[in-house]
Amino acid sequence: TKPKAYRPICLLNCLGKLLEKVLAKRMQFDAQKFGVMHPRQYGGTAAQHSMHDAGIQLVHPIHQAWKQGIDLSALLIDVARFYPSIHHGLTAAVFRKQGFHGILCK
Repeated sequence: TKPKAYRPICLLNCLGKLLEKVLAKRMQFDAQKFGVMHPRQYGGTAAQHSMHDAGIQLVHPIHQAWKQGIDLSALLIDVARFYPSIHHGLTAAVFRKQGFHGILCK
């Protein structure tokens, strides 16, 4: 209620968020510029990697297989977010033992 009681420290949270966003954008730009990310990485990327592009990357091979008479299915799991405390190495070992392809286990 008193103007002189105002403390600018409350702005630190806003400034921190702004700095975090600037750094994230810069890291994202550098990662794409220097080819650090896989070309089919869609999450956390910027230009020309929209949800529409991800859908095309998924649907196109399915349609090609259908034209050849092959039945396909897709299993999409976001293990890292669904099970945040899961041991990823152990999960990959279980997948390998179950007979899943090595690319899926990676």
